[in-house]
Amino acid sequence: EGRASQADQLLETAYTRELALEHYKAHAFVGLAQLAFDKGDAALGLKLLQTMVALADAETRETAAAEVASWANIKVYAADRARQDGAEMENTLDREEALRLAAETASAFAQFDAAINYRRQLLAASPEDETNRIELARLLAEMKNYEEAVIQLAQIIGDRTATRRARWQAVWLAPEIIGARHELWAMLTERVRTLNAGDDEMLAALSSSVPGRADESVKLIKTLEATNPNPYLNFFGALLESRRQSGDELAGFVRTLMEGKNETVVEAVGFAEESPLRQIIRFYALKGQPRAALLAYELDQTLKGDEGTERSEDADDTGDAEQETQVAVQESIGRGGARYKTLRERAVERELGSRRELLGLLSLAAEQTGDLDRAVEFETARMNLLSATAERQSSEARIRKLLSRRQENSRRSASAYSVDQNLIAQR
Repeated sequence: EGRASQADQLLETAYTRELALEHYKAHAFVGLAQLAFDKGDAALGLKLLQTMVALADAETRETAAAEVASWANIKVYAADRARQDGAEMENTLDREEALRLAAETASAFAQFDAAINYRRQLLAASPEDETNRIELARLLAEMKNYEEAVIQLAQIIGDRTATRRARWQAVWLAPEIIGARHELWAMLTERVRTLNAGDDEMLAALSSSVPGRADESVKLIKTLEATNPNPYLNFFGALLESRRQSGDELAGFVRTLMEGKNETVVEAVGFAEESPLRQIIRFYALKGQPRAALLAYELDQTLKGDEGTERSEDADDTGDAEQETQVAVQESIGRGGARYKTLRERAVERELGSRRELLGLLSLAAEQTGDLDRAVEFETARMNLLSATAERQSSEARIRKLLSRRQENSRRSASAYSVDQNLIAQR
């Protein structure tokens, strides 16, 4: 309703009261920290995150709880607490989850030193957490600590026990982190070779990711595909073809789909690339083959309906409390002080952008085939995903134009003559 200030006050009051009643839940700490960062009080925001982490640790829990009880804004609710005789402290905080949320919230508000500290603690507590290892590398690069970031990437890519998904995700991130620094590319490749010299797939992918090697990279990946085909290589090769605008990428996207692991590939690179099927839809739409684009659309269930826009990739595995916390973290994306996003948040943002773009292309494709009903349907779905006023107005204008054309076509197709049973005279 345009009452952001009052809304923040209500949230702050509600979260503070929860803590005063010793309901120590992650969403309350994260929410209060975000409100503090929004006000420019970074010290308070960091203090709240550190308190959350301390409450999640058995060794520091009692001390942290006593500190919370001493806060002036908490004492305001002492009477409420007194009325709840016999109530026990409710602490649902898990240490690893608290560290992850603290890192995400701190990084969202450019508190990178604190975020790196929490990521390091999480790495020590859960070294098998591949997502944390990758996010730590990204944060190190954000702080321009490129050599340590490269070391982290190399440890993931060269780890024989890591999942292929995590290793390819690290490969995909390498150009973003390293850029055109050839000495760092050499360092990364050498470290991966030292850790796992026999991994031709990763070494070839790294070599093909170095900027300025388009033709050479395509040949290298095609050679490897012939001996060790898998959906990641197929998709990577198709994207290399697409980037050099050869027009030969379609076969690679089709091969990726035929492997039957489309979702696995998307999980790894969804923060940067569309799924193979969506690449096919886009290819046909941009190459002037609207009917083919519409047929490919029928295979993509994620473009139909709204179920894909609201949930993150691992939302199915979370409880209600964690989903509340995820919503709080996601809301930080739209706040004024937020600028850094985790790969999960980037994937959600990329998914929404992809849907908007493809629905627009499909609307044009349907119009080109003369199916104005579907053109209106696609454009309406696209308009519902737009947030900018100017974009919505443009979409609304297109819908009105399509409806006008449909009405005009309907009038033209109306019968211009009538048939009755009167006899026709014969000569």
